[in-house]
Amino acid sequence: MRLRHFHDFQRHRGSDRDSNLDNNLAQEVLVPVVTGNLVFGSTGDGIHIAAPTTVMRNVTVRNTGYGIEATAGVHDGGGNVAAANGPPAQCVNVRCLPR
Repeated sequence: MRLRHFHDFQRHRGSDRDSNLDNNLAQEVLVPVVTGNLVFGSTGDGIHIAAPTTVMRNVTVRNTGYGIEATAGVHDGGGNVAAANGPPAQCVNVRCLPR
């Protein structure tokens, strides 16, 4: 797993596999705040949020799934950026600005 600037995570659950440059970081995050992360090249969603959480100031680029996929009830704290991820929508249930 490659994460940069992992802030305010109290606990997380997800895929921890790392194969050099080929990251597998589709995550289910069960924490109050997800902020300041850079996720690049994940073979799935860059960040997958499955619980009421605040999501802000994350950057997701070139993931095969969504940049950020959040379930209903997630609070969008703003400042998320997504580019060149698989689906054209880039993010679900949070707003992501283009890079």
